[in-house]
Amino acid sequence: MAAYNRNPAGKNQWTGKLPAADDPGLKAAILALHHEGITSNKLMSERLLHDYNYDLKERTVKEQRKSLGLCTSRLTMKNLSKAEATALVVQQLELDPAKRWGKKTVRENVMAASGHQLNWDFVAQVMRDFEPEGFSQREPTSRKIYRAAKYPVGIHEGWSCDGHDKLNKINIGVYSFVDDATGKWLGAWLLPSNRIGNTIAYLFLTLVEKFQGLPLSVMSDHGSETTVMFGLANALRERFHPEIPIEEVPAYKYLPSIWNVLIEQSWGRFRADVGENAIEFYQKGIEDNVYREHLPNHEPLAKWLWSKTLTAKLNEKIRTCNASYVRKMKEKPGPSGMSRNTAFSIPQKWNGINCLLPLPDEAMGAIQEMKNQLGGDGLLKFVDEEFEERAQNAYIAVGSPQLTQENTWSVFEAMLSVI
Repeated sequence: MAAYNRNPAGKNQWTGKLPAADDPGLKAAILALHHEGITSNKLMSERLLHDYNYDLKERTVKEQRKSLGLCTSRLTMKNLSKAEATALVVQQLELDPAKRWGKKTVRENVMAASGHQLNWDFVAQVMRDFEPEGFSQREPTSRKIYRAAKYPVGIHEGWSCDGHDKLNKINIGVYSFVDDATGKWLGAWLLPSNRIGNTIAYLFLTLVEKFQGLPLSVMSDHGSETTVMFGLANALRERFHPEIPIEEVPAYKYLPSIWNVLIEQSWGRFRADVGENAIEFYQKGIEDNVYREHLPNHEPLAKWLWSKTLTAKLNEKIRTCNASYVRKMKEKPGPSGMSRNTAFSIPQKWNGINCLLPLPDEAMGAIQEMKNQLGGDGLLKFVDEEFEERAQNAYIAVGSPQLTQENTWSVFEAMLSVI
């Protein structure tokens, strides 16, 4: 497969730019990487170059981090009072009414929300003090699937995709694509239905546009919603990369769900960290008689609001998961000892290559036309255009509050009086 690679380092031949010390883009990039939990000046220097095209020496990165007040967990625990650090953990515990989060998830969520890195033992102790029942009731959140070791070649070797149905209880479907070599979430969407072929094909083409190329293979189960995507993946490969025989390197692979392990494991984390809590918060609106499906405007407004709330939550989960450090496993082929973001951005760190099959500019125009023919952005909307406009105006009228799972039903009540 390496013979098909056009760009083994994963980057074009350019040299990064040297920014001014007060460059706002540089500061934003350093903060974003800090929120991923990166404390190594060397790794941050590498990621700044690969992800943002900033060429900074390690010493300069260290100075920049210091000027922004960014520090490791050891210094954070010195600078924060115990009460302040405890409050950061408790805030996250309040967002987990299902009590399924472990200390790793809580610590990462604190980091993503506040930028503060807390000590592992401190986080665990606060969880024991404030929610001791969580430790006793927590159990594995998904069936463990045992498999033989695989030997990934590089990023974009395979895109693993699947739908998640647990939010169907609240009339929301989810669909996601994951890079098979690194585990990085490439994209995830909330949908009115994840069983419609045109919609799933639209998401696939959206990723092709984003990366301006095709993976060597797309992998999914045999769901009927994948048939349109199957046809497009094969057609695009045959049209733009006929030199790669589909008989030898399939453009699309159908796998039993139990073999499509990576995406199934990703859903296990999603269900524990997001899905179960989302259902708890949603059901509370029904139990408190705030939401009554049979009344005018209730159903479309609930769909409109909760799709926004949970899209933000899903995106937050993806950012946290991609930034999460995966422990070093010497016996494991492929990447470990780094985050999914780092493994994907710098595949040569684990001896990987970039297997993306690039597409020419002419293909990009054709793909946009195909997306329009499939149904365009309307495929992702939960309500019609007329109600969308009414809801947006009502949302502005109540002050456009930032939506969270805790306040969505309160915003719902305020908007009902306007809409």
